[in-house]
Amino acid sequence: MIHSETAETAAKASSATPPETASAASYRALMRRRLLWLVSGIAAFVALDIADLVTGPSMIGMGEVAQTHFAPAGANSMTRVIVFDIRLPVTCMAILVGIGLGMAGVHMQTILGNPLAC
Repeated sequence: MIHSETAETAAKASSATPPETASAASYRALMRRRLLWLVSGIAAFVALDIADLVTGPSMIGMGEVAQTHFAPAGANSMTRVIVFDIRLPVTCMAILVGIGLGMAGVHMQTILGNPLAC
């Protein structure tokens, strides 16, 4: 009888999940922080893109810009021209140039073997 109880206890112990180690906890905390930084960066990027589309000398409000994007047929023709022909191409080009410069910097740091960049 004692032998069967020890076998059951050993079977339960082996099927239980192992306790979380300190390294696993620190890794999860690191991943949460990285995810938070990633989400914060994306939110800031979107907010700055919207701010770039809204600001300018013509003083078009955020509501007008949103209406022009989502319902261009109902928007004022002058607003449509300003948003789609002037502001949106400049914003898209700024994004593409920023991506290109970032990639060029990564490649240069890799080629030159900067130990701080690795």
